[in-house]
Amino acid sequence: MHIHDTVGLSNHWCPYVHSEDIESFERFLPAIAAAPLKVFELKPNCSPEDIKTSVQMLRTRLSAR
Repeated sequence: MHIHDTVGLSNHWCPYVHSEDIESFERFLPAIAAAPLKVFELKPNCSPEDIKTSVQMLRTRLSAR
């Protein structure tokens, strides 16, 4: 499964970080949790810090399920 968030009509942003919409992304957690392979598919302008924050937030949310 490839994982990314959207901001308006633009996609491939870091989940939770760029859209700042935690609630809307939560509906995808069951599918993400069930996927045997998870890949972030992000824009090149996502900073390493944003990616790290996004991964940490996603891991936290998945482990809380």
